[in-house]
Amino acid sequence: MNYTRISKEKYYKLFIPELFSGEYQYNRCYATIVIENNIYKFAWESDLISPIIKEFGIEAVVVSVDHFFSILRLKDNIVLRCSLNTNILDVFFKDALCIGICEMNIVVLKMTGMPKYYKEYSVNDFISDYKIDINGIIKLRLFDDTSEMINLYDDNKFYNLIQIATINLIN
Repeated sequence: MNYTRISKEKYYKLFIPELFSGEYQYNRCYATIVIENNIYKFAWESDLISPIIKEFGIEAVVVSVDHFFSILRLKDNIVLRCSLNTNILDVFFKDALCIGICEMNIVVLKMTGMPKYYKEYSVNDFISDYKIDINGIIKLRLFDDTSEMINLYDDNKFYNLIQIATINLIN
């Protein structure tokens, strides 16, 4: 799944669903992506980084760049959109969860049902490396050479629940 960079002028002339658009006044990059014969657009701020685009089988596609994060659920044509506090570094899936590794936090979003919130786990320094085991424990290495562990299935750990935007793309 590839995206195509386009001009700002073309972006604003396209009347197609928008996965996300950064801070309009700061956007420098504009793109389209074709997913299952449907075309979508998105924009972001930094031309130094490329979007992260990952598929979750035939169920969903994640598009993320800077601090914007959207999941297109293919079965119901719904976009789950999050605006994060720090830039996203990587995205992966574990069971029915979508996990975003950010500079200083981990975001976890359920892929099933109609989620209204996502979990955000904050850490004390920038994340330099991570590993996840089969039990859903993420082991983080931080830049200050300390480590932290997050259990994705432990709801007793402190985290923030943050509202997400849900956009139905069905015409």
